[in-house]
Amino acid sequence: MNEQKTRNTAPRPESIHRILVPVDFSDSTRHTIRYAKSLADKLGAHIHLLYVVPTTLVPLEAYELTPDYGTLVKWGEQNLAKLQEELFADAAQVSCEVKNGHPPQEIIDAAQDGGCDLIVMSTHGHGGVRHLLMGSTTEKVVRLSSIPVLTLHGTKR
Repeated sequence: MNEQKTRNTAPRPESIHRILVPVDFSDSTRHTIRYAKSLADKLGAHIHLLYVVPTTLVPLEAYELTPDYGTLVKWGEQNLAKLQEELFADAAQVSCEVKNGHPPQEIIDAAQDGGCDLIVMSTHGHGGVRHLLMGSTTEKVVRLSSIPVLTLHGTKR
């Protein structure tokens, strides 16, 4: 009998000290943060919120548009601060960061560089043409990350 061994890469709960939560300010953002916070409260873990300002795939200069990444970063910082204030009574439990780049890679890099033990992120359930054209950030992170990824359905049911 040929047995296949499955590799268990899930961290033991007592070894989870830092949780990365990528934020995109969609409707599912608060639900995902609340879930991660509940998990962090039980484990005594720290949460790191990350917003990635995506670099464009289309050369906007061709359309005489120049992305103002400074403004987008500032907007992200302000909105992360609002989420932090609204959802966390203990400011020491959470840190926030804004990066600029390709979201899946920036999420993976932030998790590795920040010593995170777990990534908690939502799926949006986009299908069809939209998924084909845009791809799924969550799907790419799950496929490429060496750090375990816990995915949640995009909205609370």
